[in-house]
Amino acid sequence: MCVIIFAMSVGNGLTKDNLSNMTASMNEAANSNSNGFGYFNEKGMFKTEKPFTTSLYEHFINANVGKQYVVTHFRFATSCATSKQNSHPFVIKNNYLVHNGIIQGAPPNMHDSVYLLSRIVEAKGKDYPDKIHNAIMDISGSFSCFLKDEYGNLFYFKDGMTGFCFCYLPELKLIVGASDKAYIDAMFCSQKFGFEIPCGNRHYFSPENNTLFRITNTKGIEFLADLVQPKPTYLSNYGPIYGAYKYGGGHYDY
Repeated sequence: MCVIIFAMSVGNGLTKDNLSNMTASMNEAANSNSNGFGYFNEKGMFKTEKPFTTSLYEHFINANVGKQYVVTHFRFATSCATSKQNSHPFVIKNNYLVHNGIIQGAPPNMHDSVYLLSRIVEAKGKDYPDKIHNAIMDISGSFSCFLKDEYGNLFYFKDGMTGFCFCYLPELKLIVGASDKAYIDAMFCSQKFGFEIPCGNRHYFSPENNTLFRITNTKGIEFLADLVQPKPTYLSNYGPIYGAYKYGGGHYDY
């Protein structure tokens, strides 16, 4: 399976230190997911068929310093050739997607992630949460996805077969996330960072199966919908990952 690693500043943008420290976990991800690397932020994207290595450090940091967030993807090819075209993110009509998992039913010669994104873009719905819900209701396979829609909204959604973990780091004014909690720990236990953030100050959050979230640097991770219902079940009492204990859509490990 592929690996996704995410970071968002809830302050004044990602710093050089934030991004430099991310490379510790990014190196680990690239060791076993070497069939392509890419990322997107609120301003644009980059992708290559090459694995993430030290040769990309300077580019990655310079391209993302000061940005609100960055979503990185490390590809492990299960189908389709290793190529820039098949690396993530994928873009259709200014909608950006990175995907971990395997989607069944894609037409011949179409990447399964492109198939998923095309279904979302073409789906009917009053807004993107509706479109995501309608696109995946009858789809087979597994998915853990970040989507930036054409209006600049950032969403995360997953099914019951893929894992993901978020973590709020108040000392650094960061929300981070990864396909495995170990990648988060790797970011903030490295000697390069200079100190380890105590576990008691790492607020972990694991999304439940078949859930949809919107992520902003002002409200954090907001639970929007249960995706397995006939219609999305929205919560009016959602809240951010950082703050009070009144959230839905996942469980917390403090």
